[in-house]
Order: sequence, then C-alpha cells, then structure tokens
Amino acid sequence: MKQYKDYGLTAPLVAPLSNDFADPQLADLGDLGLGIIACDSYSAQIDNPLNKAFVDAYRNLWKGEYPPSQAFGGWQAVNLFLAAVKATNGDTTPAKLVEALSHLTIVTPAGKMTMSPYQAACIPTSDFYILKTERVGDRITWVPVYTYQNLLLNYE
Repeated sequence: MKQYKDYGLTAPLVAPLSNDFADPQLADLGDLGLGIIACDSYSAQIDNPLNKAFVDAYRNLWKGEYPPSQAFGGWQAVNLFLAAVKATNGDTTPAKLVEALSHLTIVTPAGKMTMSPYQAACIPTSDFYILKTERVGDRITWVPVYTYQNLLLNYE
C-alpha cells in the first residue's frame, strides 16, 4: 500500500474480498487504507436492527472488536443448522437435514437468505455488497456502497 502511494498511483485499489484487509490491518495502514474497494456478503456497517444486535453482542464478547465476515459466517452456519433441525423436528440424519436446508429462508445480520438445492449441495440467495474502506468514528472499516439484492451466490 505504501509503495502504491509512493509511486503516485491514485486509482482505487480493488481487493477480491473485504476479509483480505480486516479492521486491524486497516488500522495499521491508517489513511493509506482509505478508499479500497472490495465485495463480500457481510460488513459490520450493514444498517439493520439484527446486525446492530449482532455487532453489539460480538463487541461485548470480544472486548470491543468488530465482527469480521468470518464471524458472520459462523453465525450464519449455526443458525442455518438450528433452523434445519427445527424444520425436521429434531431429526439430525444427514438426508433429512440436507432436505430441510435446501428450502430454508432465514433472516441474518446481512439480510434475508434463502437456500436452494443445487446438484449435491445447497446454495444461498442473499444480498451481496460492494464495500469501500472509509473512516467511521475513530476507525477505518468496510462500508457498504452498493447492494446487489437477492443474488444467487453460486461459487463455481
């Protein structure tokens, strides 16, 4: 990042995913970390009540840190599993869970997610975000600047 700026380059840098630069790395970069563009399925800056509650709970648990996208992924996995177990009335055989998962819709801190069957797996349809690093209060973090709504997230 420093060399990029030292060479006088000014075009915004684009990262494949926001988790390539987590908040601690952005803090180390300081102002050099401003203006990076990336995408991801989650940002702690998504503005909805469930995400605010998730961020608050995470910050209470982890001494003021903000949740990275990996923490959201963990929340999402656990809650999808719990919803599938509830849909099967407690039957945890793999076939029953996969069948339940393939038709679930849950509300997540990043918005609504609907699972669909795809070959031997289940894939989500949910919002997907274009993010930009900005100063929010005393930190630099990923802020949603555009939302692709109800995008089928097929990672093939």
